[in-house]
Amino acid sequence: FMSRVPSKNESFRYSWRGSRRIYFNGLLRAFLPAVVPHFLYLIALGELMWKFDPQFVAEKCLLSSNNSEQVARRPLSPVIRCEALRNYRGDATESASVIMLASLILCTCVASASFVFRTELIRSEPPWKRNRMWFGSLISSLI
Repeated sequence: FMSRVPSKNESFRYSWRGSRRIYFNGLLRAFLPAVVPHFLYLIALGELMWKFDPQFVAEKCLLSSNNSEQVARRPLSPVIRCEALRNYRGDATESASVIMLASLILCTCVASASFVFRTELIRSEPPWKRNRMWFGSLISSLI
């Protein structure tokens, strides 16, 4: 019954240069949505901890030797590395989590748009013009 396999619809032939570009684009497209939200979370958590709970940061996260100098500079690294934040729950962690989730959604939407037409640039032809199914799924998932 299936002695002959029909030819594929694609007439595109892959070369080393083209396949290398596809692998690089795929890796880059998958890497950015995975990494950007985490870095944004760390930066937002550091800033929001100084905004919402500076007393906690000054007492538990800063070195005691030059405490007043560090409070004036508001550094992020002691906040991010603070061991006392492991069990901390407050407005700063909730807000930073919401920011991280929003950036993850945005990065995933941009990445999915870039996967729609494989190697074509998004600027050459926007995906919402040619692929209505993608656009409908994107809108329904955002709602």
